[in-house]
Amino acid sequence: MYGQSAGQTNLENICNIIGILGGKGGVGKSTVTVNVALALRRAHRRVAILDADVYGPSVVHLIGEVEPPKLKQGRVLPARARGISLVSTSLFQEWDSASAVRAPIANRMIDQFLGAVDWGHLDDLLIDFPPGTGDIPMTLVQKAQLTGVVVVTTPQEVALLDVRKSVQMCNHMGVALLGIVENMSYLLCNGRREAIFGEGGGKRLADECQVPLLGQIPLDPQLGETGDEGACLFDTDAPSRSSFEEIAARLRSRLDVIAADQSHKNGYDKAIQLRTLKQKTPTHFEIVWSDDLKQTLRSSDVQKQCPCARCLHAKQAQVHPQVMIISFKQVGNYALKIQFTQGCSQGIYPFGLLRSIAL
Repeated sequence: MYGQSAGQTNLENICNIIGILGGKGGVGKSTVTVNVALALRRAHRRVAILDADVYGPSVVHLIGEVEPPKLKQGRVLPARARGISLVSTSLFQEWDSASAVRAPIANRMIDQFLGAVDWGHLDDLLIDFPPGTGDIPMTLVQKAQLTGVVVVTTPQEVALLDVRKSVQMCNHMGVALLGIVENMSYLLCNGRREAIFGEGGGKRLADECQVPLLGQIPLDPQLGETGDEGACLFDTDAPSRSSFEEIAARLRSRLDVIAADQSHKNGYDKAIQLRTLKQKTPTHFEIVWSDDLKQTLRSSDVQKQCPCARCLHAKQAQVHPQVMIISFKQVGNYALKIQFTQGCSQGIYPFGLLRSIAL
């Protein structure tokens, strides 16, 4: 891959960047990603998919025949399939063994997808997240400038246990939750719904998170068959077809609400920007925001809130009370990267998180 250096992005011409998360494998994130993208495309939207599950990329197989990516003037042009732009590790020969790569290499791949791909002008970029809340999901949440995330679950409580971890990660990072999709919700049998895996899990999670239940997808043999064959679900009369059309319509409505309230975008109000930042004492620094709010923050209090994957899993960063800041670096228009004298310096601190810290 070529283009911008790691850490840079080429996403400025995309209206909505939507993460599809599940917290665990096997809930159908990739199937949901592909078919929601197809439904959005049928609504005449400009749509792309970033398959970020580098250890198990399946989007290319699910979507069918793909026109390969191209290189033009040092930029990667995405592959195309069914009117949708697409990038996946499975499209690049040198990454065919992606399942064997270590996390730092995988994160470098994600940086390349965000920085070296010429995504062009899009209405919606859907990112198929890998399972869990490890390094790659954290990198995506920190760098992909997400409009919000859609969480995919199945009805049973054991699925919700892992899904809630993804929700907590997004809440901690100030990323908006757009809604819940419940996959494998029921089996249609002689016109009746049979709850094979229990029922109500998606609705409980939506109520718990105070967001919409975007839709329930039935257990549908035709959905499985079209995915296995790389065929288009919307060329069939499958029962699940209407579920994806409903999910796409509700997602579009939800995005309209988010667009009207930009305070949800990336967890901060786009009108609120950092005006000045300076060190006041060896252990304290001052931020003045564009709305004239002035904050004096203790370095140790900020480091306690480190949002990197390791500190999130440990529940809190290990902090020395006299820790100092060596340097600041602004990340896009939404966060700071902070280098401390000791302890963890891996976190990227969204403006919304910094504004929430009181001295």
